[in-house]
Amino acid sequence: MGDDRRTRVANSRSEYATSRVVMASDEWLVLLPNHCPAYISPEQYERNQARLQANRARADAMGAARSGPALLAGLVICARCGCRLSVHYDDGGARLHNYECVERWTHYGEPRCQHLAGPCLDTFISQQVLLALEPVALELSLTATERVEQERAELDRLWQQRRERAAYEVERAARQYQAVEPEHRLVARTLEHAWEEKLAAQQQLEEEYHRFVQHKPRLLSEAEREAIRRLATDIPALWVAPTTTAADRKEIIRQVVERVVVDVQGSSERVQVRIEWIGGGHTEGVVIRPIGKLSELSTYPQICQVVQELTEAGWAATAIAQALS
Repeated sequence: MGDDRRTRVANSRSEYATSRVVMASDEWLVLLPNHCPAYISPEQYERNQARLQANRARADAMGAARSGPALLAGLVICARCGCRLSVHYDDGGARLHNYECVERWTHYGEPRCQHLAGPCLDTFISQQVLLALEPVALELSLTATERVEQERAELDRLWQQRRERAAYEVERAARQYQAVEPEHRLVARTLEHAWEEKLAAQQQLEEEYHRFVQHKPRLLSEAEREAIRRLATDIPALWVAPTTTAADRKEIIRQVVERVVVDVQGSSERVQVRIEWIGGGHTEGVVIRPIGKLSELSTYPQICQVVQELTEAGWAATAIAQALS
């Protein structure tokens, strides 16, 4: 009897768990946008849903930028099958990574389309991104200046609120003390002590505020503006700075790069790369990847022919090696 009961409970739970059906918004029977003011707007809801969908770690989505050193995770597309290349990290301490097209191999047992070492591709894309950002250096400096001033204005607003709150507390404590009857000495001493505490707290807050203003005034000084302009025009230095994390670099790349289409030329060292920029336009180039054998070089037939010609001409092996190097 106990086993039958557990079976019925398990079946009922299974039916309950699978009874939920998620429908698209255009199939809903009722939709009342902006009906409840406390809730977010429909536009914000759609943006949130799109962001959540894009951050999913799936083969058909770019996924969220993580802390790993692979700068192009989610952006690299196979030119042969159109699938996204996944990232594979080696177990070594150097944290080297490869980009591999394993989608068809995983689902259909077909051979892997292609794979290539990640650092060489990351370096090429980073160089192209830095070149693309050079014309907007002035705009970046102006944007950074405005953002810093907005942040400081917001901090100053918060400080003003704290100061107003402290002044109100002092005034309230003073009214309470002045309203007490003189014969109520114990109550008067308690209210006087509370008033003094509020005054001390207000004085301490004012001192902290003045130190904050001296350290970070609301408006940027000319020296600070010049420092921001120098940083904006020296984007490569910012890119390699120790304070710039891999996640920061990924976010920058994703702001300008739509996707990167790669096509390894056979088993050779040459990789055809096409960068598709956000907003239109593309850049093509060739990346040289590391290979494991000399016979995989694209110039291997020419090397063999030269070696054969030099051997027939009577060259020694050491002389041939020096000539080829």
